[in-house]
Amino acid sequence: MLNNKSNSITNRLKLKLISLSFLIYSSVFCQEQGETNPIQNPENLTVFPVDDIASIRSQQTISSSALIDFVSTNSALTSWSQTGQTLSTSDPCVQSLGRRLTSGRVSTPKFEQAICVTPLGISLYYQPKPIAQGKFLKYQFPQPGVGINYRNFEAQTGLFNRTAGTDDLLHMDIVTAHRNLNGKLSVNIIGYDPAIDTSAQALNLRDNWVDQSTRQITGDISLSIGDYNGDGSLDILIWADTSTGTSTSTSGRIDMLSFSYDSTDRTLTHVGTIEIKTAGKPASIVSTSGDLPR
Repeated sequence: MLNNKSNSITNRLKLKLISLSFLIYSSVFCQEQGETNPIQNPENLTVFPVDDIASIRSQQTISSSALIDFVSTNSALTSWSQTGQTLSTSDPCVQSLGRRLTSGRVSTPKFEQAICVTPLGISLYYQPKPIAQGKFLKYQFPQPGVGINYRNFEAQTGLFNRTAGTDDLLHMDIVTAHRNLNGKLSVNIIGYDPAIDTSAQALNLRDNWVDQSTRQITGDISLSIGDYNGDGSLDILIWADTSTGTSTSTSGRIDMLSFSYDSTDRTLTHVGTIEIKTAGKPASIVSTSGDLPR
């Protein structure tokens, strides 16, 4: 009798362990990797994130601009599908001849949103595919830039704040750098605020910094975000052409400025500037960040 009872307890314990192991297996290996797998191949590459390619193009006139999303349909990258959304005529991105495109998980961490950057401000396209119809959130710079030079403004995104917002989601911030109306470097941290009560969702300024020195932006601006000192926090590096000569000058200058951002206090701090002498005025400045070989 005792043996039968012991066997019964043992069997029930085994069943519980089997059930528990199944639950653990399900939670670990059955994570949702996206609604659809954009690459259809036998190996089913859903373990890794698969990127789309976005582009903005105009047909005949700039007012007919469209945001096009390209998705690979095979693993050899020889076949692509595309979907598009026509941009609204009220979109600042449509109204500017100079524009650049970046992306980030700003309004939601569930998918990347395209971000159009102009000398006037930014437009965030927050709708998911396939229902996206050009709806956007905009933010206009307090001191916008002028002209059609697409090289003296840039934006990048980064997860500076790892605390969930009021909607219980993580949101990336947008860092912008541009030449303002006075020719000065202006740096902005722009954050997303979810809809709450009677307030609609919006992009709002967290903090900004404007160069108060005598230097003027005379060429390109480039922006990169990364953890450059290994302290676990993102840093901001900006390269700006502040040369005083012309394109035929035999000397030039690039200022490399570093910034830190405290997402709790929402304060942007200029850490320092390094002056880089060049053999002539830079024709262009581009930058990127990554774990490059040393």
